[in-house]
Amino acid sequence: MPEFREQIRKSAKVAQQTKISIIMAVFNEEKFLENSLSALMKQTLKPDQIIIVDDGSTDKSLEIIARYPLTVKRLPIKKESSLERYPAVLSAGSKMLKEDFDYVGILDADIILEPEYYEKLIQRFEENSDIGIASGDLLGEPVKGSLLGLTPYAYGANRLYTRKCWVKLNNGKKMKPVPQCDFYHNVYAEMLGFKTKRFAEIRSWHLRPARLGNAFAKGYHAYEFGYYWHYLSLRALRNRSLSMIPGYLKASLSAVKQYPIRVQVRRMQIDRLQRLWHKTSLI
Repeated sequence: MPEFREQIRKSAKVAQQTKISIIMAVFNEEKFLENSLSALMKQTLKPDQIIIVDDGSTDKSLEIIARYPLTVKRLPIKKESSLERYPAVLSAGSKMLKEDFDYVGILDADIILEPEYYEKLIQRFEENSDIGIASGDLLGEPVKGSLLGLTPYAYGANRLYTRKCWVKLNNGKKMKPVPQCDFYHNVYAEMLGFKTKRFAEIRSWHLRPARLGNAFAKGYHAYEFGYYWHYLSLRALRNRSLSMIPGYLKASLSAVKQYPIRVQVRRMQIDRLQRLWHKTSLI
């Protein structure tokens, strides 16, 4: 009983002192936004700051946002692919982060969190100081990463960063607008010595089925990240996204500069291919 009381006391102290800043990108999300914000407001460990970055919504999203005590930034409409636009929107939101944040959360506008979502995640951070990025499970998403016995990365749509990890990834408070930033951050964080974790027992729900997005652009960025050609080809076939291949080739022929995560990405891919080979050789 004394140990239980002490645990409650420590949890209450963490809740009082912890400052969480949330960044949410919004574009015509009236169908899902009310439920997402309502769940966010009901968190047992309430965010200290919620930044909404509206990317030119033309529906009732802004009316919904106006009902809540939020920090709102509206961006001018620009014609960019979603893969480039999304990190740019998050980067714009990061400029408004308070100086004294302890954690930064990225939350998509079509996600519902369980009431104890952030409280449980921060308990995991407190238990393991090596973790830099973490997420709970995302029900409604296909399971990836664990198929070959690999530890799955944190999801991008419901993730939380420690201050230390966020600042090191971005060399400061403002987020660098890197394409496919969730993947980039997972890999780069590992290069910097942090762990990235997904906790299946902490739950959230995706209200909208995941979209494949621009396959050509994904292939282009895959080259920038250092993907092996044969690994990219296998991924394109698996996802039925053959447009990734010409995107990759265009970047390769253009001698596009590759990101510093290239070595880590290739190590990861070799590991996965070896596991796949071992698995198929046993059949």
